[in-house]
Amino acid sequence: TGAVTGTGNYVGGVAGYTSGNLTNVYNTGLVKGQSMVGGIVGKLDSSAVENAAYTVADGSASSAVGDKNDADFTHVSGHTQTEMKQAATYKDWTDFDTNWRIYDGYTTPLLKAFLTKVRVSGTETKNYNSQQQGVDVGSLVYDTVVDTSRIKGTARNAGSYKLTDLLYSTQDGYDLDIEDGSIFQITPKTINASLTNEITKIYDGSNQAAALGNQYELKDVIAGDEVSLDAASQQLNGSYNSKNVKDASRVQYDGIRLAGKDAGNYELQSTSISTAGAITPKVLTAAVTGSVSKVYDGGSTAGKLDGNYTLTGLVAGDQAALHSAAGIYNSKDV
Repeated sequence: TGAVTGTGNYVGGVAGYTSGNLTNVYNTGLVKGQSMVGGIVGKLDSSAVENAAYTVADGSASSAVGDKNDADFTHVSGHTQTEMKQAATYKDWTDFDTNWRIYDGYTTPLLKAFLTKVRVSGTETKNYNSQQQGVDVGSLVYDTVVDTSRIKGTARNAGSYKLTDLLYSTQDGYDLDIEDGSIFQITPKTINASLTNEITKIYDGSNQAAALGNQYELKDVIAGDEVSLDAASQQLNGSYNSKNVKDASRVQYDGIRLAGKDAGNYELQSTSISTAGAITPKVLTAAVTGSVSKVYDGGSTAGKLDGNYTLTGLVAGDQAALHSAAGIYNSKDV
């Protein structure tokens, strides 16, 4: 699985020249040479290659065999480095599971003959910290003594991971038989949302507050993570504890939710947030209706206003009246 470089002809990832059959072989390293360069074999003469895979990459051999003479191929293919670690790459290989063990997504095929069979079980829980976190393999239960440095498994995001999908070993390690129900749990980090400003409005007869918008902050989000309140939350209307100017003192928003690339790694301590709130009086406009007159009496006092006025700006359903007081002319003279 290492790189192979030749200064002459017949350069291959597994063999330079062969007239014998090659079965159940693969190569992950780059292969370079002058001519007749192959990812598996440089020159194949009157023989066959079956169940073989090689890495396709810039600067490396572009085919399994550099040169061939009367040769046969069965289940031979080139792949990326990532594909070389995927079980699907080897699905057509004859008796693959008998000879090989692959930890899908983590290793290329490992020869079972060099692995020790081990039964594993256990559960572990860690809190999300935005870093790759390794399974504490030393806390798991094994049916024999193991070298835990040869067993690995990591995860970053909050969630429940089956150890059957997470643990893997190396060629000098183990064929892990992991008990069903064994999991690695990363729990979401709890954060708080708070409002950044007092919420105010002019009296409108209701206890509804304006949409939340961006008047909030999220505390304890780890630097570099992308988390915010979702669009629906930002469009939520809050509620005052009273619709009246005198009694309104708090505003609360309910049903907030998180959004963003890393939102799944966090949970809100509460889906409600509140802050100080105030409602200010609404300004009304008063006007006298008709004209005011009297017979000259030597004084400047006018009669009481009574109902000879209008109020503009009242909220529908509300009632208000002016205190009836005597008026004053700008002059006592006719």
